[in-house]
Parts: sequence; C-alpha cells; structure tokens
Amino acid sequence: MESSYLLKEPQIEQSSWSFPFITIIFVLIFVVTLIVVLLYWHNKKTVVVDPWEIPRSKVQIIKKLGEGSFGEVYRGIVYNTNGHSNRNCAIKTVKGGAPILELKRFLEEAEIMKRFKAHHVVQLLGVVTKDEPTLIVMELMSKGDLKSYLLAHPLYAEEDPKGQSITLREQMQMMLEIADGMAYLSANKFVHRDLAARNCMVDWDGTVKIGDFGMTRDIQVSNCYTTGQGRPVPIRWTAPEGLKDRVFTSKSDVWSCAVVWWEILTLGKDPYQKFEHKS
Repeated sequence: MESSYLLKEPQIEQSSWSFPFITIIFVLIFVVTLIVVLLYWHNKKTVVVDPWEIPRSKVQIIKKLGEGSFGEVYRGIVYNTNGHSNRNCAIKTVKGGAPILELKRFLEEAEIMKRFKAHHVVQLLGVVTKDEPTLIVMELMSKGDLKSYLLAHPLYAEEDPKGQSITLREQMQMMLEIADGMAYLSANKFVHRDLAARNCMVDWDGTVKIGDFGMTRDIQVSNCYTTGQGRPVPIRWTAPEGLKDRVFTSKSDVWSCAVVWWEILTLGKDPYQKFEHKS
C-alpha cells in the first residue's frame, strides 16, 4: 500500500487556468473594439463639413485684377459648385508672409460674408481653406470698383460719341442701390465701417453693390462697435463719433453713405480735398 501511494503521479488539471485566460482576452478585445468605435463616431460627429468649402481643384485663377498691402484679387472661374454651373468669379487671397493679424481679418471677412444674401451686397460663392493659400471666392463685378468707374465716365453730354457718360438718372440709381445694400446690413445688425466708392463694386449691367467687408462687424448684442485708438480708420468717410470716440453704429454708416453719394455726384472726387488729415 505504501509503495503504490509513493508511485502515484499527481494529476494536473490543465483546464483550470485556460478558461479565465481566454475570457480575459475576449474582454480586452471587446473593450478595445468598443473604444475604437466610440472614437470613430465621436470624430465623425465633431467634424462639421462647411457647405461653403470649395475643392481647390475647382477654382482656376486667370488674371490679377489688383492688390493691396497684404492682399491680392484675381479674376477666375469656379467649376460646378453649390448647384451652380461654371461661372466667372473674383478670387481674393492674402499675400505670402502677411502678418498673422491680417490673415485673421481675412478669415473674419469670409465668415461675415457667409451671412449675407442681398441683391445689392457682393455675394460669397465659397472659400478654399484646405492648404495654402486661403481663397475667398466671390461673384465677379466685371466693371470694377465704383471709384474707378466714376473717374472713367464723364457727366452726361449731348455730344458723347463713345456713349460713356453718366446721366443724373444713373447717378440717382447708384445712390438708391447703395442705400438698399446698407439698409440690409443695418437691418441684420452689421456695421460696415469702411463704406466708400472704392469699396462699392459695379456689375456688368451697371448695378452697384456693397463690397469689402474687412472692417465689418456684428453689432447684434450692443448695437455698436468700439475699436482701440491705434486702429486706422478712413478719416474722410468716418462719422465724427467714429473719429473721436471710436464708436461705430448704423448711424455712422449713414454718414459714410452720404459721403459716397457726394462721390457719385462729383464723379469720383475725393471728399474734403482742401483739408489734410492732420486738420
């Protein structure tokens, strides 16, 4: 009996450890899969597709129309976007190496324009923000800015072989169209702050529209916009309260609108020609 006891081999239950190990593996796989799925759906929900975004491949730049200190404007074509067929457009961009503040203002202008839809306000067609450079794509106003248009067209005369003169009736129509565009901005609680003939655009049929919204601000909350003393303002077009206190309201835009009307009636002359800025 004793020898048989000593020779008896111990019995090892191999399945005693395998079941919990397999269970742990399955649990880990399930948890990892769940985390991946949750992250996927979270990212899918947080990525908002901008309906204004245009693929860069659908925008073709053709010719430079003008430039400023930090920006450039081109004539181009935008292909089949937002339900529209191919159409001519104006393309605005920021020069390479422009200050970060200018790029910020450029992007703010695009965001402001997304909220406009009126016949006498230049319409945004879309933006290109993927990669560089960022582009703002707008409807093309084929006759350029109002300032240049006025300077190029004399007052109506009976002897006008080229047919380029402007009649008083046409001047009045321009004034009404500018007033209509500014009334739209005011009704929607925006203050332009930079209204001038140079920032109004003329379409192929002579229609005038408000443009250049780089200084435009939303005044939904306070009905006014206050800027710092260091910011430049268009002195000859700015209302007294804007110059003195840097406070801008829709009433300030009314003042600027009257100055633009004066520009129209004088065919593009600068306001307050006899005064220097220091005066």
